[in-house]
Amino acid sequence: MKTLILNTEETLKHLSVDMAVETIDYVFRELGSGRINMPPKAHTDMSGIGHEAWCNAMPAYLKDRQVGGIKWIGGFGENRNNHLPYIMGLLVLTNPDNGFVKSVMDARLISDYRTGASAAVFSRYLCHKPL
Repeated sequence: MKTLILNTEETLKHLSVDMAVETIDYVFRELGSGRINMPPKAHTDMSGIGHEAWCNAMPAYLKDRQVGGIKWIGGFGENRNNHLPYIMGLLVLTNPDNGFVKSVMDARLISDYRTGASAAVFSRYLCHKPL
């Protein structure tokens, strides 16, 4: 078995707005039906140790897709001075049967797409006029 590793550019090749919207719509439905196990995120504030930074660990398991994973993402204020993105993170997907790491990928773009797709899905169901 091989682990798929995707950097930022490779992750972008596999993303589209339409795919993000449909995936988020599916995930919200599955979450509402109880077929997704998604505990609350764990937040780490690093300002107390002298860093303008925070990190979130967000695990989830999608029963229907037979995949588990965790998104580790954070904001790092010091990155601005080093010409690095403020948000940095990765997403690790695993086989829930044996723990094998299926993939590791950049989580910044996925988070950006998820944020926009969430708004689109909310609009789809909450607007008075169809979009």
